[in-house]
Amino acid sequence: MLQRIGTFPSSLLFGTLCGVLYGVALQFFARFFMKGSEHFGTAVLVMSLSYVFILPAVIGMVHVYIRSRAQMPSYVAATFEPMLPALLCLVFSVLVHWEGTICLAMAFPVILLLAGLGGVIMRIVLSTKSKHLVFAAFTVMPLPLSFAEQAIPLPQEKQIVSNTIHIKAPASRVWQKIVRVEKITEPQQSIFYTLGFPKPIEAILTGDGVGQTRLATFERGLQFVETVTVWRENQKLAFTIKADPKATPITTLDEHVTVGGAFFDVLSGVYEIEYAGDGVTLRLYSEHRISTHFNFYARLWSRFLMGEIQQNILKVIKQRAEA
Repeated sequence: MLQRIGTFPSSLLFGTLCGVLYGVALQFFARFFMKGSEHFGTAVLVMSLSYVFILPAVIGMVHVYIRSRAQMPSYVAATFEPMLPALLCLVFSVLVHWEGTICLAMAFPVILLLAGLGGVIMRIVLSTKSKHLVFAAFTVMPLPLSFAEQAIPLPQEKQIVSNTIHIKAPASRVWQKIVRVEKITEPQQSIFYTLGFPKPIEAILTGDGVGQTRLATFERGLQFVETVTVWRENQKLAFTIKADPKATPITTLDEHVTVGGAFFDVLSGVYEIEYAGDGVTLRLYSEHRISTHFNFYARLWSRFLMGEIQQNILKVIKQRAEA
């Protein structure tokens, strides 16, 4: 068998195939064999630090180990070749609807980096006498570590994201445009919208004053119920935000980025109007929650997402108020 794959193209293909099969097998186990488990939920297992950060590195190690059985790869090859099976695993997950395109974009940089790192580690290990034992230990590592993570409660980390824009219009006109947002027909540009995150459509307010309800509607059935907590006409509007993940159609967002779900939620929003020269400065800031064992990475994307959404809304309000 090894003689057949001894050439560069064949050994590369076989190593890539083994890496992909390993990654898909572990994903399959978490999603189907653990489905319905009382202790380990599918989404929690897949969203573990072990699956997101360690699994890609081990995929890279599998690729390099298999390649070395026929032909020892160089350190350059051990760095870049493992990125291929890791990327193919991610693409496969999207094609079979295990993951959404947003998750693909978020995972893409870290998966490629860690797959390359895993390849280099395996290339170093190959020069030791215990290389087979070390390889075996690494290949079984992601699953038990993922199980062990479940004993650690998910953190409840809150983040505040703020955006501002200058509008050449009186405060009263800007106020009218933020308390009730009529159907948005203006273009909205963001990488997240390109990847499939629903765009905001409108926000309907039931009445004026504290305690009133504001229903914010996004594309594909995504809705937020906003309850007004501060009402200072022409100055400040604040509201709590409640999303019901069970009411969101399953085709809108995958379970890892569902608003109001286990890993991400938007909690509140605030508009502030300040007089500035020939108009006003409008500030929009919101508070959201992230709950993962890798918040150090998740917060980068959550802040980017909220910033993009808020900046688009501010541009729409500016365009309407200045019209």
